[in-house]
Amino acid sequence: MISAFTIVLCLVGMLLQLSLIYAEYKKKMVAAVWLKGLAAAVFVCVGFLGLKSAGKSRFADTVVTGLLLGAIGDVLLNLRYLTKKLEQLFFMAGIASFFLGHVMYLVSLIPFSEHLPVMIIAGLAVTAILMAVILPKITASAVFKGFGTVYVLTVVFMATVAVGNLISVRNTNRTIFAIGALFFLISDIILIFNTFGPDFSMRLSAATLILYYIGQSLIACSVYFHP
Repeated sequence: MISAFTIVLCLVGMLLQLSLIYAEYKKKMVAAVWLKGLAAAVFVCVGFLGLKSAGKSRFADTVVTGLLLGAIGDVLLNLRYLTKKLEQLFFMAGIASFFLGHVMYLVSLIPFSEHLPVMIIAGLAVTAILMAVILPKITASAVFKGFGTVYVLTVVFMATVAVGNLISVRNTNRTIFAIGALFFLISDIILIFNTFGPDFSMRLSAATLILYYIGQSLIACSVYFHP
């Protein structure tokens, strides 16, 4: 069961995330890096508290590792705004950290997937449809598009397996994780269009950050309800 302290912690994290959005709007990028790091530290703390509450398990350990990698990715992505020289390096390092985080989420989910072959086929189909829509509308190098396709496949596969697990067995743990995974997927899709599309929108950027933070927070909270 989630404690009142954890709920308050999640609300504090969301306030930090909203402050980050405001800092980015005002172009205060140094403050934004600190705020993003603090907000990320909150969902990692929520995961660790869940680990302590529910007890050690492979699911909890891998989810918390995924949260840590996501927090590292958060900071790396925002560091790119502080230096033009290393902008691309920080961006790619941040995406790589998120990619590894999704891999850890998959590692936590796959042992509980009763219909994994079906989920693999569904994930490939959804990714193919998404990339058919996304690729013609973004401007990026062929190498980045290739890396982006692998990344999207991983995120889609993670969300697909999470939803498949929920369909197979409905419980609080799987419900919370599946909703969080879908929020994460939607935020990433918006991020791709907003970053590599023809026009950047602060509103879409804010939506991305809010959906992402809700997704990570829900995934962190799912640890509390692991059977």
